[in-house]
Amino acid sequence: MKFIDRILGKPAAKENITLFQRLEGEIAGSTSSKFSKDIFTNKFRTIHEEFRESKKAYLYDSLIFASAKTMVDLIKGDGYEIETNNEILRKFIEDYVERTGLVQAYEAALEDYVSVGNGYIEIVRDSEGNVIKYLAFTNGEDIYIDYDYRRNQVRRYIQRVLTGQQTQIKSAKNYVLNTPQGPIQVYGVEIPKENLLHFKNGNNVFGAYGKSPVSSILNDLEILRTIERSIAVISKYKAIPKKILTKKIDAANGERPMAQQELQALAKEMSAAADYDNLIMNGDWQTVDLSDGGKDINMEGYIEYLKRKVTIPLAPEFLIHSQDVNRATSKEAKQTYFLRIQTARADPEMKLTALLKSVLLKFMRENPQLTGTFEFKFGTYDIILPEEKEVAIQSRWNNGIITLNEARQELGLPEIEGTEVFNWEVAQQQSAGPSFEKLKDEKKSN
Repeated sequence: MKFIDRILGKPAAKENITLFQRLEGEIAGSTSSKFSKDIFTNKFRTIHEEFRESKKAYLYDSLIFASAKTMVDLIKGDGYEIETNNEILRKFIEDYVERTGLVQAYEAALEDYVSVGNGYIEIVRDSEGNVIKYLAFTNGEDIYIDYDYRRNQVRRYIQRVLTGQQTQIKSAKNYVLNTPQGPIQVYGVEIPKENLLHFKNGNNVFGAYGKSPVSSILNDLEILRTIERSIAVISKYKAIPKKILTKKIDAANGERPMAQQELQALAKEMSAAADYDNLIMNGDWQTVDLSDGGKDINMEGYIEYLKRKVTIPLAPEFLIHSQDVNRATSKEAKQTYFLRIQTARADPEMKLTALLKSVLLKFMRENPQLTGTFEFKFGTYDIILPEEKEVAIQSRWNNGIITLNEARQELGLPEIEGTEVFNWEVAQQQSAGPSFEKLKDEKKSN
């Protein structure tokens, strides 16, 4: 053994990997793994693997986050409303909702409701069983449901305890849960079903859970990432200057170009050379710049198609791809999308109403001033541009729904005396005020 080897140890074995193999590895995300050429293969996921990948896409993919967050914001709307004819009851419920933190809890739960398909609110009670606070779980992907599939009812909830938390939570233990995919073992803590409010976004194939719209595009998202990663790797290697080593040919003296076998043998010897600085070439050689002979790869159209495909379940095109959507199609897309928002609101609104009624029933019975019925509703929402608002106001005015002064008030303009007329044509005939175009001009000048 050499003296230097005894001191420093033997040198690491040379990595025997070709440039093409390195390209394959980098595209696959690792130089040690083979690149799977079939990027269209559908990946099988367990239900909770699907939850976690959906949540990861929501948190770390800007395109998915922008689309899904739009849905979350529209479901929440502008605050909330208590629909009731009893003003005292409304004020009591609003104070209760604010005091117990229910607003913050359901707002956080709605993010998991969209990104995971399941949002959860923990109901915290005192020693007498009275609700004192509401807390949102921010890791809905780690809630397991012990479900009786024969009776279609929840037995209990299990919150999975992560590896780093196992020593901190003394009450955690192993649970075996039966699922349609077979029995699974979960290390976690039990949450009584009466202490958890579950928002379920539609129905998963297993019934107990909801299904996130993000989950339907996970395979397409992986294809998009693979293509983008491939282009990035190829672009990196295209940017590296490449030269070819070739032997000068003296045709006058009968020299011939190297045969293919000789070139391959030379390439093999060069690849095996450990120290290029001390390499001596015998003969007359020259280096020539090697240009990229292949055509540039243009995947722009396909990437744009995939980006549209992965955002369609989450947000209409006029929000995410507005540059390619005209007004006519955006109006239709908005109407369809708002119907989806209304559907997505239904389960949380119904369960929040039922929760409040069950919790406040005792107080309502004991206080005659709190009699009456009520419904919990998320606040109003809309996606409207200033130009669209002006057109809508003009339409309502021309159709006799509002007066000219009411139209001016909605536009932020002062009232004009003697113009309590409804139709613009009537206003023109009676010289009651300026036209709608003048209204807009006046607004701009102000």
